[in-house]
Amino acid sequence: MQEAKRKKHKADAMVEKFGKALNYAEAALSFIECGNAMEQGPMESKSPYTMYSETVELIRYAVRLKTHSGPNATPEDKQLAALWL
Repeated sequence: MQEAKRKKHKADAMVEKFGKALNYAEAALSFIECGNAMEQGPMESKSPYTMYSETVELIRYAVRLKTHSGPNATPEDKQLAALWL
């Protein structure tokens, strides 16, 4: 959880949109790993459902940061869009 939060805060502090979206992707993957660990281990104060729900909101926000389609989309933009899906 701490690693995921660290990655999210790093993304929050960034200005460049592609890097920000990429760091949010890393944070989202860490939050998903945390949710999975919560499912496997003893229940904590926060349910895995809440963890996944908040992660979906983070992904929705990050997807809106950058246009991933259209004639100006770079190959990296398209790869990031595929990752988000």
